[in-house]
Amino acid sequence: MEKELTDPESINKVVNSLFGIVPVSILTDHGEFPIKIIALRPQGLVVRSPKIAFNTRERKLSIVHNNHLIIGEFLFVGGDEVSGVEVLKPYRMIIGPAVRRNERISLPDGSIDSVFVTNIINQSDVLKALKFDDKNMESILQTNLVKLKKTFGNGYIYLSDKMDNRLRLMMSFDRPIFIPDRNDKDSIPNDMIPYEEYLQILKIAKLQDKFISEITIPMKYKGYVPLGYIQVFGENCLDTKSFNEINILATSVKKEIIQTGIFQESKEICEVSDLNSHGISFLHSPTRMMNRSFTNGATVIFDLQFSQNMRNSYRAVIKNIKSTEKLFRLGCEFYPSRVDEMKSLESYLASKSPQTETEPAEENEQD
Repeated sequence: MEKELTDPESINKVVNSLFGIVPVSILTDHGEFPIKIIALRPQGLVVRSPKIAFNTRERKLSIVHNNHLIIGEFLFVGGDEVSGVEVLKPYRMIIGPAVRRNERISLPDGSIDSVFVTNIINQSDVLKALKFDDKNMESILQTNLVKLKKTFGNGYIYLSDKMDNRLRLMMSFDRPIFIPDRNDKDSIPNDMIPYEEYLQILKIAKLQDKFISEITIPMKYKGYVPLGYIQVFGENCLDTKSFNEINILATSVKKEIIQTGIFQESKEICEVSDLNSHGISFLHSPTRMMNRSFTNGATVIFDLQFSQNMRNSYRAVIKNIKSTEKLFRLGCEFYPSRVDEMKSLESYLASKSPQTETEPAEENEQD
């Protein structure tokens, strides 16, 4: 039985308590796509949508919570077409029983598909690891900082379990900062942090007048969890060559940090029993790490090995843990992942010609 909400107070209560906490998708004529919630503001919900042309101001967002499908109807009230950031104001909610209609494949024991999950870690454990006083990591930072300052002079490496304003902005937009000349907003490439957003940072943390350019590139664990960033200020205009050099260094530093082993991943090879475009189920033995870090509601990051030559990293929320005879079966729902990774998943599923099924969808289980 469906329930309709039109009262602004009730609608806002749902938006404030759930949107941004559980995975959110946008419903379009081209299908259903995960979106990222950037902020909740008085004027509406700020999201980054896939770059799809909409013929109307109306948007439909959906979430699944406690075995209920919630579809929110919103109006587009502002945004930036280039960045894909939109401000959406809710005006109606439809709440009903969740019914899953998606394509899935099952991978039984002995499947010729060597699909498995490995290198699993709780997202919160990544941030906790950054608090440790690790001598190897400190050495990496100092060595690379010397290289950075030798080339650019005004260079910094920021590493922390907490996000400052710059890192928060880059994570929200999923873009680095590249300001060739802060006196010329047209010098900023379209795929970087917008000029207007950058100015908001400068209101809080002012730059010395002698600096007219900035390049700040985030370092993220497997593309998901912010570790920090590499930053350079220039008294003269910084160009694309400089950006590429700093980007290469950021990638190198991130790789070195991960190779220290500071992030404790489960290296177990976990058989995948069920896989679709929304979730995955895999088996894990009852280890100490399993008991400590892999709990209902936890966000985990893992590598999914499709074949000998194809492996991608994904992020998911654990929705259900079931005990089998010897192992635990973890049912997970993919949390807004990178577009390129999801395309790889969809390509793999398409190659296996999955069977379309209709069945009740439980938020707490990925069957």
